[in-house]
Amino acid sequence: MDDNHQAPIELVPVNWRNILTVWRLAKNIFGKRALELSVYYTASLTPQWLWPKDNREAIAGVKDYIAMKDHIPVGITGLYTFRDQPKEAWLDWYGLDEKLRGRGVGKAILQATIDMARKNGYETLRLWTTGNRPESAIANKLFQKLAFTSQKTDHTYSGYPVLIYSFALNGGQPSLYQGNVRRCLAVEDHSNKVGPRPV
Repeated sequence: MDDNHQAPIELVPVNWRNILTVWRLAKNIFGKRALELSVYYTASLTPQWLWPKDNREAIAGVKDYIAMKDHIPVGITGLYTFRDQPKEAWLDWYGLDEKLRGRGVGKAILQATIDMARKNGYETLRLWTTGNRPESAIANKLFQKLAFTSQKTDHTYSGYPVLIYSFALNGGQPSLYQGNVRRCLAVEDHSNKVGPRPV
């Protein structure tokens, strides 16, 4: 089916009523990391004062969504922000049910997330991921296709180079990320913490 004729993606906020759906989606999308994600999504619904100190001080907020198509959950996405960068949103865990890959649904979810970030007044949408990793290859092609700007960093994650992709929500070229890349990676190895995750 052509991308232009697909049913629109609806982003439904993750809440206590639909958390089981999120856990099932996480298992379909991320496999062995599903348990870590279950902890993450549950923690993201708790009051921020319960979060570990590092996250509480750095992260302004996390908002995750179930991507729905024709009233069926098809993926997950989200946005988080850092306190010292209030005009920048970061793409949180983003993924598509593997049964639906290759049909343009992942692109539609990402476009809906871009629209959500724009609607909420952010100027830039950023994400971090890894290069040269087979699991990241398809997503990286999608980011480039949608005109995200790629930025190499001096950091690695699990032995792979870390890339930052940026998208200007108000048109034009996005500025390069000038913040602390280490902060984006710092909580990844601690599944009991709430914080930024790789796409």
